[in-house]
Amino acid sequence: MKKSLSMLIDIEGKLRNTKLPLSKSMLPLFEAVINSIDAIEENRNKNGKIVIELKDDKDVLIDGTGVIKNISITDNGIGFTEKNYESFKKADSRKKIKKGGKGVGRFTWLKAFDHVTIESIYKEAGISYNRRFKFKSEGSGVIDENKEVYKPKLSENKTTVTLVGLFDKYRAKYPVKLEVLGKAIIEHCLVYFLNSQIPSIIVKNSHDSINLTTMYRNQVKNTSQQENFEINGYKFQMQHLKLDIKSSENKNKILYCAHKREVSSYTIDKIIGMLPANKKIGGFVYLSCISGDFFDKNVNSTRTQIEFDNDLFSEVKVTKDDLDEKIAEKIRYYLKDEIELYRKKIRKEIQVYVQEKSPSYRFILGEKYSNHIDNIKNTNNLDI
Repeated sequence: MKKSLSMLIDIEGKLRNTKLPLSKSMLPLFEAVINSIDAIEENRNKNGKIVIELKDDKDVLIDGTGVIKNISITDNGIGFTEKNYESFKKADSRKKIKKGGKGVGRFTWLKAFDHVTIESIYKEAGISYNRRFKFKSEGSGVIDENKEVYKPKLSENKTTVTLVGLFDKYRAKYPVKLEVLGKAIIEHCLVYFLNSQIPSIIVKNSHDSINLTTMYRNQVKNTSQQENFEINGYKFQMQHLKLDIKSSENKNKILYCAHKREVSSYTIDKIIGMLPANKKIGGFVYLSCISGDFFDKNVNSTRTQIEFDNDLFSEVKVTKDDLDEKIAEKIRYYLKDEIELYRKKIRKEIQVYVQEKSPSYRFILGEKYSNHIDNIKNTNNLDI
């Protein structure tokens, strides 16, 4: 049973107004994964499963080599029912507004990939259907739509979204190694993992696979600690994490999260100068996830940044400086033991360097310059 349906938007105009900076190159993949999580939740499937497969032109990708061309995301969620399909065709759909859905995530797919193919086997009103269509950045957007009764016995729903033809300008930002890619997905969906609201997620290629749920449980979960704080009436939640992931970039970071997903991040040295951006602290990598109603209300439509209130006449405002000051205070207390050990290590390195290689700097070892020493990250920056 075939029928021709047009997308209810100006697809080319929508894409012109959708921004995808290189720093957010993996957002299309993250949005597809979040869609799968939501679909499984909507289906109330206690045995939810998502499989993310990396492919090249020949559908073969050896871990750590080759280049990613296509990515498929398969889940056993509710599928593209009539209601969900109509929502997909509508720009700025409000279907998932209660979950923070902006109705624009799927358009990022076409900023980084040539097109998308979708096949969804689902059950509706006691009948099983198989819906197939393409999503492209031309014409009506949704093309080659086909829906037919699915005759084989349906054991469970199955929807596969395949992002096809990753553009060269974004390809370098997609890690080929499964563990590195997996870490990026965990970071972006961290709030889901922290709240144990996550199905089984597998990342695979033709030779290997990694279970991200197990990876999180073994390497992250037992280190998490949450605390709350308030700024001008807005409540924030702060999750401290100590990561021991071998493939980590060793970046100590703060994540701003809205609607259970990462929006932006920056390294810890931006607000606590004494701490390194790219070295482990006390044998681990530090990660902090900040979330709250303020972020949910003030994230932009593409979820690439938080829009802070810079209006001088606003009655209630939260500035980034206010927030960073509070975050720094909390991190200093949480990492107080590690910070003191790190200070002692740097002081010792500076002392040895001054005594053996640069005696002209001996004066900075005195009490007068102790604060300056505490903010020195290495011996290449001893100047007062």
